Amino acid sequence: MPKIITHDGVAHLDEVWAIASLFLANPALKSAEIIRTRDIPEEAFEDKTTIIVDVGRKYEPQNLNFDHHQIDAPERSPAEPLAAAGLIWQAFGKRICEKTLKEENIQVQEISKISREVEEDLITTIDFLDCEGANYDACRNPRKLAQVAGMARMISASIQSDEDFLNAVNLVEKLIRETVLECGRKERLNQELKTNPPKKDYLELSEPGHYWKNPVAAFPNVKFVVFEQPKNNEWAAQSTQHPDSLCPLPWRGKIETDLATESGVKGAKFCHTSGFYITADSKEAILKMINNSIEYGKLQKTA
Repeated sequence: MPKIITHDGVAHLDEVWAIASLFLANPALKSAEIIRTRDIPEEAFEDKTTIIVDVGRKYEPQNLNFDHHQIDAPERSPAEPLAAAGLIWQAFGKRICEKTLKEENIQVQEISKISREVEEDLITTIDFLDCEGANYDACRNPRKLAQVAGMARMISASIQSDEDFLNAVNLVEKLIRETVLECGRKERLNQELKTNPPKKDYLELSEPGHYWKNPVAAFPNVKFVVFEQPKNNEWAAQSTQHPDSLCPLPWRGKIETDLATESGVKGAKFCHTSGFYITADSKEAILKMINNSIEYGKLQKTA
């Protein structure tokens, strides 16, 4: 039976993230025995069925030993240390991204680009926090550090037992998976828009999410993105935040019958109070709402 050894005592985000990454790299490891201890028998360091994470004072990836607390620990650069999360990601990140994207049939040209983006977006900050603490002056992205520090405090506070630790690992596994998928969807959309630049004032997405924001920003003609919400049995549209793509003031905060009357669209269901998000019961209805919203904006400009 495989084993994963990490330290006992207060749990940290870096080893939780590292073990969650291992689960994604090899789901068979979910049946591994997780041992939280600092008392590691010497033979464990040579055992190829045992992965040692964030403890042991050895970095020997060929022997599956991934600690960073020793003097000669590896680093990205003098300003960017490596902790357990980064050590595991550098060993298995590309495999995790390839496997995760394949499961959702998301095809991208460079898997390594996705792996780097996930690392740069989150893992470098997790490692920094573990090695340097909340040193905002030294961190190149203090805002991200504040976000990660909040998540780390929540993780540490929630773990009082080995069962809690495993629950945290399972939760973070979902977070890593969704982060990889979001990066993959963004890269896929980038590729699609380079090949076929959007000509309309809306862009239909294959699925909901926030991945579209950077790719669509290069096309100011796109005022809305449109996507189906199968769980709610409806279609939705979101403004790309151009000033003239927010929905009309008279629509905002209205729902169903009142919104249908105000917008002139049968099937209109909801308009957010800030005007950036609308829903309808069909694709036809949501496209009519977009058209009416844009036309309303034109009339207001000429009034």
